[in-house]
Amino acid sequence: MASPSTLSIRRCASSSCASSGPLLRSAAAAASWAVARASRSDCNADSAAAAAAADRRRRVGRGGRCCCPRCRRGDAGGELDRVAPGRRREAGWRQGRRSLPAAPAPAPADADANSAASAASAATGPRQTFLFSATLMLPPAARETHAKRVAQHKPLPSGSAADSLMQKVAFLNPLKVVDLSRSTLVAAQLQQAQLQCLAEEKDGALFALLGTRGGRSIVFCNAVTAVSRLRSLLSLLGLNVIALQGGMQQRARIKALERFRAASCAVLLATDVAARGLDVKGVEYVVHYQLPRSAEVYVHRSGRTARAAAAGLCVSLVEPSSSRAFRKLCHELSVPQGLDEYPMPPKTLAAALEAAKLAQKVDKAEHKNSRAAKQASSMRRMAEEMDLPVSSDDEEEEETRHSNGRQQAREAALVARQRDDLRRMLGKLGWPAGGAAAS
Repeated sequence: MASPSTLSIRRCASSSCASSGPLLRSAAAAASWAVARASRSDCNADSAAAAAAADRRRRVGRGGRCCCPRCRRGDAGGELDRVAPGRRREAGWRQGRRSLPAAPAPAPADADANSAASAASAATGPRQTFLFSATLMLPPAARETHAKRVAQHKPLPSGSAADSLMQKVAFLNPLKVVDLSRSTLVAAQLQQAQLQCLAEEKDGALFALLGTRGGRSIVFCNAVTAVSRLRSLLSLLGLNVIALQGGMQQRARIKALERFRAASCAVLLATDVAARGLDVKGVEYVVHYQLPRSAEVYVHRSGRTARAAAAGLCVSLVEPSSSRAFRKLCHELSVPQGLDEYPMPPKTLAAALEAAKLAQKVDKAEHKNSRAAKQASSMRRMAEEMDLPVSSDDEEEEETRHSNGRQQAREAALVARQRDDLRRMLGKLGWPAGGAAAS
């Protein structure tokens, strides 16, 4: 049976449609359309109903829309056989009713007009509505909460105003939820691990993980500020870093994804905007720099790797302040004993921590100098716009300005020496990633 979201057929009564055949989205859609066309072509051509049905042209459009301009304006008539849920609701409201009539069943070849009409009326009986979701998750906590609410539910008093009102609501039908989620919630070929570290050692642990493994990876953060800070820091450490967050325009997002797909060794720093719908081949592992807020987000983040029966790895960086949230997350993932510890050699971690601390100093100093330069430039621009003198005749102010200039020059020389030390330190590591972009 074709899904409403994959097949949308409109039987159009307009004669102005330019195309002569439907634009089918898949082989299954083509087969379904061919069967429907063959069954309708066998109808009795002598009856008026069969002749009218044969004259109708069939079109397939995006979201249940017909391809011709008249149908887009809604003045061409016709019936909707299968449409997407949003287009079905839109078409129903446009035609002045909440639901559309069921499509009549095809009549046999030896049937007359009366039998065809009776078969069509018999087909319009009770209908069922199915809502399919590939991302619907029911964690154990949600199941328990739902069961408690159902047990505590009290029916409305019969004959009350609320009862009479609720009886008129169209969605008051028996509901059934069919959950086909696996007990593990994640792919079977996905390896999960944790890396315990202190809050001040988190950047170093992330650098050690990314630098030693190399390859194509995605690092997830909860905040845009964390993405911006890590992008500057990891770039200083020589990693090929690409940022992707919700504040970027669509063109910038597409360009970032193209760069990530084209690179064989790159790190995609992203918020949860990349947790769903992102399919990039060759993502070897995923790192949760900041733990997700729910098990559902964790599953979607981890699903960016180990796709299409391929192997994958996801590592969660756990600091002492987030240990309680991590235990709750493991319980929702049906892993109450916790995840395995990621094997990180102590010498490797120590070297990464030393390099990360030096990179933090360089990043902090460069950020301070950049902010001071922007502030001075803004003051000069404001003074020029107001026709105020930029320089002053006061000797004390001149001395202060020269002193600040000398201080900035000393800080710039210190940053340059620290950059050289960082470059030599990264060169001695010899990791698959790291050090190549440091300059």
